[in-house]
Amino acid sequence: MLESQPLRSPGVRLGFLMIAGVLLVDVVLLYFCLTLPFSLLSFILGLLLLLSLPVLATLFVGTRAIQRGRYHVDADLLHLDLGQAVEQIPLSAIEDIRYGHELTAKTTFRGLRWPGLYLGQGQTTLDGHERAIHYLATRPPADQLLILTTDTIYGISPADLALFRDSLKALQAGSQPTRPDAGGSSWGIAGWQIWRDRIFVSLLLAGLGLNLLQFGYLAARFSKLPAAVPLHFGVDGGVDRWGAPRGLLLLPLLGLAFWLVNGGLGLIFYHIRDNRPVAYLIWLVTIIIQLASWIALLELLSAL
Repeated sequence: MLESQPLRSPGVRLGFLMIAGVLLVDVVLLYFCLTLPFSLLSFILGLLLLLSLPVLATLFVGTRAIQRGRYHVDADLLHLDLGQAVEQIPLSAIEDIRYGHELTAKTTFRGLRWPGLYLGQGQTTLDGHERAIHYLATRPPADQLLILTTDTIYGISPADLALFRDSLKALQAGSQPTRPDAGGSSWGIAGWQIWRDRIFVSLLLAGLGLNLLQFGYLAARFSKLPAAVPLHFGVDGGVDRWGAPRGLLLLPLLGLAFWLVNGGLGLIFYHIRDNRPVAYLIWLVTIIIQLASWIALLELLSAL
């Protein structure tokens, strides 16, 4: 059985350094968020802290992918594993194996990369034909080994390119023909079709944007609010409850809770139950809730 691991240095070290750097910044941001009074500055710092969470998750996933990366052949299938990205290629489907520097055409790329990690997908032209290219490597394209099939190129970076290439060719020569659908491809959460759905992205970001703007608007006005502000209207349309300004934060907090719950519920209908119309409706309702929260906040502030 042929097996090789991608080169891990400097990708792992750099990944951990970046994680440590982001965590250090987060500690500083958290300190100021907890010690500063609620204001536009503290809101911006909190927003930066929030934005750092997906960055941390991405860095962690990328670093773990390098650590656990593995290329091996089993049952006439070439397995390319780099984190959540998994490709299974029948040996009989491999048309050629080339070195990365032989690919001179312009290549597009979308995915995750830093020195020591090249994980993503793109398009390129080879021998006059447009092909998809999947990178599961820890080296730049010129230093990779390219596995060519009919419509896809796979860029990998085993420890010894020449040895892996020669060994793979030898195994391929003795392999048995397999069904065209014997292979498979999975890129985990990153490979979900939902991330390429513009309607989904627009609805989800619109709901979150309206909510964050409400937090920001309150933060900008918070220091200028009186000690007692209207918090609720009675059935006659008049204010029937007053309280401290922090009570107004309940509106955007409830809006954020609705966004999180409805966002998750929409994902269930979209990805698991494959019911896009219901998912879109749920996310649209979330936007309506955010708008209603805005109207309520502005009405309360107008009663000052």
